[in-house]
Amino acid sequence: MGRISLLILSILASSGLWMKLNAQVPPHLDPNWELVSSKSDEFNSSGLNPALWDKAYSGCGWGWGFGSNLDSSNVIMENGYLKLRLNKSDSIISVGQIRSKNSDYNYGYFEISAKILDPGNYKNGIPCATGVWPSFWTYWVDYARYKCYHDEIDIVETLYDKCEDVHIMSGGVHDKIPESLDTCASGCQGVKVFSVEHKHSNPLFEAEHKYAAEWLRDRVILYFDDQPVGAYFGDGVPKHLQYVVLSMQVNNKWIDFDETIKMPQDMKVDYFRYYKLIDRYCEKDAHIKNNSQLNRFKFGTRRNIAIGTGTGSISLSAGDVKTFRASNEITVNGDFSVPLGAELNLIPTRSQ
Repeated sequence: MGRISLLILSILASSGLWMKLNAQVPPHLDPNWELVSSKSDEFNSSGLNPALWDKAYSGCGWGWGFGSNLDSSNVIMENGYLKLRLNKSDSIISVGQIRSKNSDYNYGYFEISAKILDPGNYKNGIPCATGVWPSFWTYWVDYARYKCYHDEIDIVETLYDKCEDVHIMSGGVHDKIPESLDTCASGCQGVKVFSVEHKHSNPLFEAEHKYAAEWLRDRVILYFDDQPVGAYFGDGVPKHLQYVVLSMQVNNKWIDFDETIKMPQDMKVDYFRYYKLIDRYCEKDAHIKNNSQLNRFKFGTRRNIAIGTGTGSISLSAGDVKTFRASNEITVNGDFSVPLGAELNLIPTRSQ
């Protein structure tokens, strides 16, 4: 990992200073990211984009099932939303799932905005949806050698074990499953090396929220509504190109699914967006010597960044949010002023 140096540094600010070292910043606050529109989807068309997505049709899907009956008719495009439906017909429970057409998603920032369960469910006036399992995740499989030997990033899962779980989103990272357990029946879970739970004040299904993951070579950071809720730095960070999965499921394997739940229920997704760090400058250094250069800086990960000359002063403007990323070193020389309401982020970032 790179290093941040604060040399001959005097950062001048009121009590409102917000400076993050080794921070987590979502793309709308960090111009070092760029949207990859060809691999993103706003779900505004009348049908699912066949160049981006496949539907799950039957069986245990792409290596997981847990009691779900897959039906491609439960993948619905309507009013600018993707709806992955949970439904019941003639005593048969069916669900909808989609997966990216290709396993070609590399390091980046993955985000959906979704109402995780619509319209939601109440039991005796209490929010409750036991056994319902909407999720957003990525995974890799070497199909040439294995059935489901893979690694995985769970960006959001809301597997409701008890009624009070409707407030909780969970996520995590799975490393490769042992070959001895490599069967579809195993559930393709891999070995979980990191997990996190985040409890929201209200049931998640009562509003649309943003769920996201930042995946780089040395880290996985999970976000809820633009705020980081968990981070993993370890050997189990996935190294392979990934599929992206949006999935509505039920779980009759670990949990007794409550079939009295009001149906249909939808995982209602407004968009899926995929961002990559700008890397066209990653072998270059940058030296910001004055305010003019600060204001005209072309963002993107650099090898080294130096701010200031050691003799002058540089200042952010009120309301500014500036984020600098470097793979080796960020150095600040001289006086640096950050006024009330401004934000400075200095983030070591390994090149991709």
